[in-house]
Amino acid sequence: MEKNNSSGKKRGKPDPDQVQAVGKKAKVVNTPPPPLDNSSLVEKLYAHSKAKGFSDTDKEEYVNKFFNNDPDKASKLNKQIQLSDTLSDFAKSPMVLLLMCLLWDAENTLPDTRTRLYKKSLQYIFKRKTRDIKDDEISMILISIGKVALGSLLSKDQSFAFTEGDFEKTALDAALNAGVLTSERVIDGLETYQRVTFIHHTFLEYCAAMYWQSLINTEEFDRILDQTEVELTGSSRVSRYDYLLRFCCGDNEACTNHILPKVHQGRNSKLVVICYFESQSQELPPANVISSILTDSVRLYSWNNDSTNAFFHFLNQVAALGRGNDYFTMVKRLAVSYFNFQRFGEDLAKSIKLMTNLQSLSLSNSSLTAANTNQILSSLASPSTLTELNLSDNNALGGSVSSLAPQLMKLKHLKELHLVDCSLQAQDVSPIAKSMGNTLVKLNVSLNRALGGCASIWGPKLGEMVCLQDIKLRYCSLQGTDIEPIAVALSGVSTLVELDLEGNPDLGGCAKMWAQHLKGMRHLEEVNMRGCKLRDKDIEPIAVALSDMPDLIHLNLWDNYALGGCASLWAQHLKKMNHLKELTLMDCNLTGGDMEPIAESVSDMPNLKHLDLRHNCPLFRCASFWAPHLKLMTKHLTSLRMSYSTDRDKQHTDASIGLNSPILCLDYSVRLEALEKMNRIRTTLLQM
Repeated sequence: MEKNNSSGKKRGKPDPDQVQAVGKKAKVVNTPPPPLDNSSLVEKLYAHSKAKGFSDTDKEEYVNKFFNNDPDKASKLNKQIQLSDTLSDFAKSPMVLLLMCLLWDAENTLPDTRTRLYKKSLQYIFKRKTRDIKDDEISMILISIGKVALGSLLSKDQSFAFTEGDFEKTALDAALNAGVLTSERVIDGLETYQRVTFIHHTFLEYCAAMYWQSLINTEEFDRILDQTEVELTGSSRVSRYDYLLRFCCGDNEACTNHILPKVHQGRNSKLVVICYFESQSQELPPANVISSILTDSVRLYSWNNDSTNAFFHFLNQVAALGRGNDYFTMVKRLAVSYFNFQRFGEDLAKSIKLMTNLQSLSLSNSSLTAANTNQILSSLASPSTLTELNLSDNNALGGSVSSLAPQLMKLKHLKELHLVDCSLQAQDVSPIAKSMGNTLVKLNVSLNRALGGCASIWGPKLGEMVCLQDIKLRYCSLQGTDIEPIAVALSGVSTLVELDLEGNPDLGGCAKMWAQHLKGMRHLEEVNMRGCKLRDKDIEPIAVALSDMPDLIHLNLWDNYALGGCASLWAQHLKKMNHLKELTLMDCNLTGGDMEPIAESVSDMPNLKHLDLRHNCPLFRCASFWAPHLKLMTKHLTSLRMSYSTDRDKQHTDASIGLNSPILCLDYSVRLEALEKMNRIRTTLLQM
């Protein structure tokens, strides 16, 4: 293959062949940047470099080298690129990064929108080569070559290599001369031709969008829009036409007003706000588009900085241009995750202030500090309508909940508070209880392991939460000594119906020490002890304690492997809980020999209606041994859930309790994978 590269090489100027950007080993070896008045700077710009993309380190190194005499300018540009996911992506191209450097050097800023960035870049490229060329002339050239680009984008194969004959000659020559298009001689067998390509794929999309814009108010424009709509309604929510749509909306209200209604029908809220941002329109979007963003439930999950910035631009425009409050009052639930509070916290607070009917607010996984949280809580309407607050997965809140108390006290209608995995300390429980003790119904402080071993400090404070119905203390590293202060405090809370102790393995093997303290919690309806490493000797004290709870509905013992193979030692104690209606023994490593003692005990529990024995792998492929006990087991049951591995197992269960019994619900999903898990469990238990 021969390449058409007629540009001259001058000493001290960045030469395309000097840049090798191959994966992580990209190196920038060009000398310091040339003077800005050099007209050959962007000629054939990196058109023939073997570039596979700059890494983040490469980008920063390149910018530093470009501005080697002005490190402050380099630092500011690097920061600007890092703050924008789109700019970071564009900067992977050495050619686009050079254009950013040139624009930054000339104006100390980059355009607000990507459309304006590309418009300025292309004007720069053309005017460096032809100083007296007019903007209208550049526009006509881009529209002409954009017609070819759009045809390729809309085609099924999306081939982006062209021949010279695909283009109108005058536009082709001008684009080749400027360096927007490149041409190389290709030898294919006996044939030789010039292959034409755009210098970067995003320039192809920009030019295609300029041609599409030129078709506004024509049937052809609508036909193209309908073709892109097929992509927008796909399940991936990511369109291969995203940039085409963004660029087409750029600084063009007419195109935006046509495109937004179609995009919002595809339920791609990110693309809606980005397209509106690119338009920089001073008009409100159509009412149905606004309503598609400001719904009763708004969720921003892992939105990047560019999308988040566009979202708040959209909201600010709606609020400023009229009837904003009518739309904001529709929002009842707002959830943001992995959110950049440092950059957008003020925007979020401003928007929440307008959401006067907000009932549920979730700010999880966002590196929230106490200051951030207070900023948001202080923006809530007064009196607050909030009933649910989720601050989970924000570790910086640990040890600082007391500073939130004044704002929490204002949430007079708050019923649910979630502080999962917030690195809470013992001293954090008291301000929660004091500020919301008269309103809170559900408290979730799971995955706060520092609460383990010190419940004597914080446990008594729980008694101040007089309306509490549900408390979750999952994976809090609770010790046997922690249960007494917790249980004693909650025994005085007559509204409590659910106690969740899941994932506290240190409670296993010592229930005789702590189970008795549960007796006072007589109003409990559900107790969850999943994954607590309970042993056979733990079941009796637990059953005795829970037997005094007349309202108990469900006991969850899921994932307590050590109960397997020894039900003869503990199953008889189950019948002490004669009020129990539902029992879960999933993943307990139960064996065929365990089924008889369980069946005998369950048959003496007339109120037990639901029994879940799924995922007990040792029961697989041996139903002939244990299936005969199912008839006794289902004496009072209305639902028995089990898993099995073979059709032979099913035949034995059918023989025991009848073909296709409405009582038995068989789970087909656990087969060989479960058997492998069983072997791992057995190995682990033998090593303990």
